Amino acid sequence: MAVRALSLAVLWLATAASAEWCPELKPVDEGDCPKEELGELVWHFNCDDRSLQVGDWCKAKNNECGVRKDLNNCYYKKPDADIYIVTALPEDMDDDPEPLPPQPGCPKLKPVKRSECPDESKNELVYFFSCDDVNLKKGDWCKANR
Repeated sequence: MAVRALSLAVLWLATAASAEWCPELKPVDEGDCPKEELGELVWHFNCDDRSLQVGDWCKAKNNECGVRKDLNNCYYKKPDADIYIVTALPEDMDDDPEPLPPQPGCPKLKPVKRSECPDESKNELVYFFSCDDVNLKKGDWCKANR
């Protein structure tokens, strides 16, 4: 069973889409498709999302990064989903991102280095999948959603 590696930020991870940014992708084997009933979710609905990390699943959208829309390798919410897994990131990835200034009404957020991401095997979990959640408190982890 594939384990989904979350792309996380201590309190934020700046992301921006770029047509030129493409991770290395591998079609998911049918037996390793995410199982929604087990909590295995696809968070990225195009495969050129700059917030993707190694181990993340993505669903092909518009033939981005050489993916195929006719792969039909997984059942995910419906038959014939085209699911890929990230096997490597482009060389130009910045492992020490600079934080952007907070916007009015938003908490102050700090990006994390890849080496600082929480480890699920140590029960370091992320409970916020949106960094604009009103319940976010100092020290909480959140996953960037934009």
